[in-house]
Amino acid sequence: MENLVLLLTLLFIFLIISYLICDRDMMSPDVLYLAGFILAMIAASMNISAWGIDLSIKTMMIILIGTLSFVGTGVMYRIAHGRNLFHGTVEIQHIQIARWKNIFVIAFGIVTILLYYKEVVRLSAYADSYWKSFGVMVAYKQVISYGNVALNPVVNQMTKVVYSFGYIYMYIFLNNIFASQEKKRIIKNVEYLLPAFLFIAMSIIKGNRVDIMQLVVMSVFLYYMFLHRKVGWNKHISGKMLKKAFLIFAIGMLMFYYMKELVGRVSSLNFLEYITQYIGGSIQLLDQYIKEPSKSNAIPLGETLTGLITGFKKLGLTTATLRKQLEFRYTPTGVYLGNVYTALRRYYNDAGWIGVVLFPAILSFIMNAFYRKVRSYKSNNIKHIYKTVIYASLLYVVPFQAIEDTFYISKVTIGYLIEMFIIYICSLFVFKKIKIR
Repeated sequence: MENLVLLLTLLFIFLIISYLICDRDMMSPDVLYLAGFILAMIAASMNISAWGIDLSIKTMMIILIGTLSFVGTGVMYRIAHGRNLFHGTVEIQHIQIARWKNIFVIAFGIVTILLYYKEVVRLSAYADSYWKSFGVMVAYKQVISYGNVALNPVVNQMTKVVYSFGYIYMYIFLNNIFASQEKKRIIKNVEYLLPAFLFIAMSIIKGNRVDIMQLVVMSVFLYYMFLHRKVGWNKHISGKMLKKAFLIFAIGMLMFYYMKELVGRVSSLNFLEYITQYIGGSIQLLDQYIKEPSKSNAIPLGETLTGLITGFKKLGLTTATLRKQLEFRYTPTGVYLGNVYTALRRYYNDAGWIGVVLFPAILSFIMNAFYRKVRSYKSNNIKHIYKTVIYASLLYVVPFQAIEDTFYISKVTIGYLIEMFIIYICSLFVFKKIKIR
């Protein structure tokens, strides 16, 4: 328990220092990285007795070194590139999209959702009768996660288009909210919010709540960005906005919990047990892995670059066989925690201490450089909107490092290159001959 408290205290100190170094920018990658680990540590500390937590010195050092690598890289990047960032205000112009494009986007989303649900029903038929008894979604999740059947590739690509439109239209909606002073500006721009609702519906049918959390993180960042463009980046966030952020987080956690049956999850845990296990279970599992390591992957970087290696295999460039899931574990007290070990487990397993330093540093460099570029944009041209949407949709990978790696596994892949291309094509479709008033 002492080690857990010490580590949490050190992370809080790092957070305060990082917040001040980053000019009190709450959405800077360094602050978000630390916030993610602090939240995970708090969730874990609420289950010390239930899980039998006894954090080892080695686990502490892995988390501290990984954190210092990420934050230290961010600090060095800012020192190398100076502090002369634009802090003034920017006039936010209203974006008007042709009505027929909005209708097309909504219709395409509805058709894709119906086709995907048809695939869900088809694939659920391959599940054992035991899983079928829990319903279509549970059977589908079991088959898609552990079976050898695949989704229709055309429908799969169509979902990426639905997601792309969801990202783009969320940008438009929030841009227009800040571009207007009208009291009914939300109602007048509600049509731009519909693709985001289709995004959420698509995520539920896919059984993927992480995608919804990704959209929430993106929305919070865009709100924060447009707010600062309007009032200036030298204006700091008030306590009132912090309360709103905590309220959004609380509502999000409630939705996450009560949505579990909809996305095919079966659990008898109560709300607090379920949420703290999801957020903080990774800390305990990392410690158990350090104390009782599993066999190293025979494929170099096989845990960290799983998505890239799998893509190469589909193209016939390798015959490497990767295990589909990390090992599942129970706590010393017999509580089932699953198989999510923080991102650091994969880095340490594949490359030892070098991986714990190198992989967080690379991610930090990419996100800090990208954030600096996005902050400097002052216009709504297609290129700037596209890059802002990419960054905003990618940002969730930073706080999620405390739970699981979603950058090297999901983004350093051939599939993500295709996804970025689709977002670009969708951006051209939406914004070509844009009418700004």
